[in-house]
Amino acid sequence: MSTFLAGLVLFTMIYMYTPGQGFGPSSLFMDTATGKMTDRAIWMLLGSILGTIMWFNVWFVIWPTQKSILSGKYTAEQLPDARKKALFFSRLNTYLSGPMLFGMLAPSHYGAINPVTALVAIGLGLVAIWHAIKFSPKVGTTV
Repeated sequence: MSTFLAGLVLFTMIYMYTPGQGFGPSSLFMDTATGKMTDRAIWMLLGSILGTIMWFNVWFVIWPTQKSILSGKYTAEQLPDARKKALFFSRLNTYLSGPMLFGMLAPSHYGAINPVTALVAIGLGLVAIWHAIKFSPKVGTTV
């Protein structure tokens, strides 16, 4: 929760506040000449959207499901479905973490964006996470 809240504060300070002028889109968020969002802002919003989805999954799906599993609120028949639900959203968060990280780092390290670049970045992030999951040692096994 602290990461999510700190991200909102930082986004507001950097993209939605101009010292001396107050709140509103800053020059990093909106290009005053064209009136369009900057490429930097688009990358940051992409990363922010993915991060918000991940935050929602943890706080409103994974954590409540895990608490219910551990407290014994599910019957033996419900338990496999609850485990699958928690696993699905945990795995989804893992796959979203690669593209989210790129979206958060791209504004200050890459900058430019177009549909092809965004798709390649998202694809590479998904492949990197898939590779890490596929070839990492499984829990409870020896290498």
